[in-house]
Amino acid sequence: GKSVYEITTLASLIQGESRLDEDRPLISGVIANRMRLGMLLQIDATLLYARGDRGPLTSEDFARPGPYNSYKSLGLPPTPIMTVTAPSLIAALTPAEIPYLYYVLYEKNGKHKFATTYAEHLANIEDARRRGVL
Repeated sequence: GKSVYEITTLASLIQGESRLDEDRPLISGVIANRMRLGMLLQIDATLLYARGDRGPLTSEDFARPGPYNSYKSLGLPPTPIMTVTAPSLIAALTPAEIPYLYYVLYEKNGKHKFATTYAEHLANIEDARRRGVL
């Protein structure tokens, strides 16, 4: 099992990625699936934490090396990236059992859309962009 510190760190990633409590267990499930498969987590909230602000991410942010760049470093970052709420802690402890490996912000209210394949994920991104969400 995971330590309390690892659970808190995981919950902080979930907190940073989701505005809606209903998405938190699904995002937790995606993170669990990616970790199990040895995939990079690729969580934008880690890049924002490393940079220290909430503005739009740049290609430099994605390329910057370091333990908080989950696009380059495997596994959890070394510390939590923000304070967590109870729904994020619960989601970290009880990830949804889902087949998904990807998600993208899909609605302006903060709702995400989930995908099993990278091709589905790219189509979801394109749809979100076309509708002005991204």
